[in-house]
Amino acid sequence: MPYVARHPGSGQVWTSILTNSYKLEYYGVKYWDFEEDALAQIHAYMADQNAADADGWAVFEVEEAQLKRYNVKLKNNPQLILFTDETGLADVRRRDV
Repeated sequence: MPYVARHPGSGQVWTSILTNSYKLEYYGVKYWDFEEDALAQIHAYMADQNAADADGWAVFEVEEAQLKRYNVKLKNNPQLILFTDETGLADVRRRDV
């Protein structure tokens, strides 16, 4: 099961420009395949991304199908932000510019 970075206070799931296995850039959800990797890397990753409250982000397990739906809902559009509730139900909102 994939693991994503989610801010417990707001429910925001971390999204950014990523590179897929074909070396193509896309806007989507950052994830780790293994919980151990996510737990070991999340705080350093968030700090590297200049995330506000970098230590406040937590590892959140999602189903692979959910992760795919999240990326579809984001439409490869960096103006969109993903939020979830505790069950993983997605809510996509436009970023305030």
